[in-house]
Amino acid sequence: MHKYAPDSRSEWLEYRNTLFHGPYLGGSEAPVVMGLIQQKSPALLMAEKLEMVEKEDVGRITRVRLGIQLEDFVARETARELGLRIRRCNRIHQSSSNSFMVASVDREIVGSKAGMEIKTASAPGVVKRYGDSGTGKVPESVYAQCQHYMAVMGWEWMVVGVFLMPLPETRHYIIPSDEEYQHKLVQKEERFINLFKEGRLPHLDGTDGSTELVRRNGKACIEGMLDAKEHHRMLAKKLVQFDTAVKKLEQRKKALENRLKFEIGEAEGIEGICSWREYQRECLDNKLFRKEHPELFSRYKKQSTQRRFKLLE
Repeated sequence: MHKYAPDSRSEWLEYRNTLFHGPYLGGSEAPVVMGLIQQKSPALLMAEKLEMVEKEDVGRITRVRLGIQLEDFVARETARELGLRIRRCNRIHQSSSNSFMVASVDREIVGSKAGMEIKTASAPGVVKRYGDSGTGKVPESVYAQCQHYMAVMGWEWMVVGVFLMPLPETRHYIIPSDEEYQHKLVQKEERFINLFKEGRLPHLDGTDGSTELVRRNGKACIEGMLDAKEHHRMLAKKLVQFDTAVKKLEQRKKALENRLKFEIGEAEGIEGICSWREYQRECLDNKLFRKEHPELFSRYKKQSTQRRFKLLE
């Protein structure tokens, strides 16, 4: 294992940015490559690494800055609860066996082949994926990140210390090294790096990350059409097939919903199964407002330019 020790945080950030645009993958990128992050797909990560699109500046995000501020507190609390001695790890490590794998870990555990990863969580959907303190139940994205670190560092286990902001509460989780998972992870990361060296994107998927990549790639709309190729026709044909299948499934779903609603009748629902209650909804009558107050409507209306996707055959 190779180590690089920067003299300051700014130097560390600069070196990390250099690694990002090179044939390397860090722990936070491991779950992206594994397809575990809805907001960032492998294709979007690759486009950023290849500088096809601008990389998001996460340092400006409030929750990220708050996580940095809370890191030391969570690390000390977790170490105190478990009776561990920890130390900062101000180095960037590179795997000897898989040179494309690098690691910048939060803490090392003194006297053990182990480390600590610090997290903060605030979104309800993320918080509920953490189990009881002392177990190993963490979101799969965190699990993948820890396995990446253990593969690089040769560690036998890791502690994940988490600060759950809505409660607030600190919890800890023990993650053992999983060689079988690491083998799959290394294979996926290696395939990703091979695509990087070829300057190619992975296939775009249906995640928000790929949708964001499409948006960034097609901000401007220039007049003129591309010449149709065979793979364009194949993709369009599959899209039509999926669209037809989805419509049929939506009809079947609606049929089941209608049967339950018919059974409910004028009741509020079926105990322990479903509800069908009344609720009040308020909305602005745009048509009437525009007719009676045209000047106000013109003052407050907002116009935007968008692109509409439509199959032509």
